[in-house]
Amino acid sequence: MSITSDKLIETLITQEPKGPGEIKLEFINTISVKELFEFCMELFNEISKYKYGNSSGQVDISMWSLDTIAYINKYYNSIELNMEIKIYENITSNLQSIQFYKSRTYNKYPITHNTKLQDLYYTLYHQNTNNYYIINFSYME
Repeated sequence: MSITSDKLIETLITQEPKGPGEIKLEFINTISVKELFEFCMELFNEISKYKYGNSSGQVDISMWSLDTIAYINKYYNSIELNMEIKIYENITSNLQSIQFYKSRTYNKYPITHNTKLQDLYYTLYHQNTNNYYIINFSYME
């Protein structure tokens, strides 16, 4: 029996996170790096909306605490992945770092057979706080 990623994500997010590595997703090792990153982002979006969204599903990431980010990361840990969010204020001293991460945005960065999951990023800009949120995933070690 095949399960869709939507159904899988729904099953994951409607429960509390499991312990590290307790959920084995065999497809993780058979899909491309870009497809895995897109799955991770889809999971991130759905967790965010389900756990922290308003009635319209809108999420204000600027309201999240470090505990919130750690809690979301537990979902990734349960499937043997890590999720990290770096926060950069949009000021001159951070521009070089922000540009680096923007250049490695998963849909713009040239992906080869050597590209690793942790080489790809998703960049969110929050206008009200003037902060960039850099989202990244990696395999648990």
